[in-house]
Amino acid sequence: MWGPPVHQEIKVRSYILGWGKGIPDEDTAEIEERIRQFEITNLEPNSEYVISLRARNSIGDGAPKYDTVRTREDAPIEAPTPLEVPVGLRAIPMSGTSIVVYWTDTTLSKSQHVSDNRHYVVRYSQNGSNRYRYHNTTVLSCMIVDLRPNTQYEFAVKVVKGHRQSAWSMSVLNSTQQASPVSPPRDLQVTFDPRNPLTAILSWLSPRHVVGSIAGYQVLYTTDTNKRDRDWNIESTSGEQTSAEIINLEPHTIYYFKVQTRHSKGLGPFSAMVSLKTGAEVDSSENLTLKKSISSELLYVIYGFGVMGVF
Repeated sequence: MWGPPVHQEIKVRSYILGWGKGIPDEDTAEIEERIRQFEITNLEPNSEYVISLRARNSIGDGAPKYDTVRTREDAPIEAPTPLEVPVGLRAIPMSGTSIVVYWTDTTLSKSQHVSDNRHYVVRYSQNGSNRYRYHNTTVLSCMIVDLRPNTQYEFAVKVVKGHRQSAWSMSVLNSTQQASPVSPPRDLQVTFDPRNPLTAILSWLSPRHVVGSIAGYQVLYTTDTNKRDRDWNIESTSGEQTSAEIINLEPHTIYYFKVQTRHSKGLGPFSAMVSLKTGAEVDSSENLTLKKSISSELLYVIYGFGVMGVF
């Protein structure tokens, strides 16, 4: 590899690269002006070579530059025994975007500990697609991430050691889990039932971003927000229904409400919490009853004092 001439105004037509064992220019190659590197092959191992490089144009060849380099020793030749294909490949879904794959290498000891320079290549793609992606690892398991939720993938693995490698293992299929909705229900509102102030009517909008289908909604309500979520009262609706009625509430009491989605893999995040104070109680004739703040005994005493005051 080399750079352009120091004097840029000089036009170079090509480069002449020479090399030889102990002496320059036993062999040469002419290289186009736009190329700045060249690979010399078929050299002898552990030998010193003299490299020369000169620029050429219509006038002739420039002054050569020289360098020396020693080739490496030959790499030891590995035994010609073929590499065995990994077996027992399994793929376990961990989430909506990740799957763990693991396998067995029968050429390793019982502990399956890798102590040499081998590594493994995991190949994976969506089932039915030939657009593969690859993951390298030096252990017998790995987690494949950044997958699509609720999608089936195909996996295979092979072992590589030096210049040798095994065939691909038998492939396995598995699907990522369905992801939870990435956003909560929106715009939760609560009002009285105009016919009964002890009934709350709730309405909301479905999540803005949803992955998969919504099986239903859970409406949680309580008078004490310090309670754990599992201790709140719960009413359920279907996935198509974005409203609910909560009946038989206590009069003159503040209630708190929130909503979450329900799907095949669990529950989604909560909506914003809203509150409502119930009104007066309704009697059997559907008339509102007054709050009993003065007892009959107290009325009798007041009446008695009133009579005494007259005398």
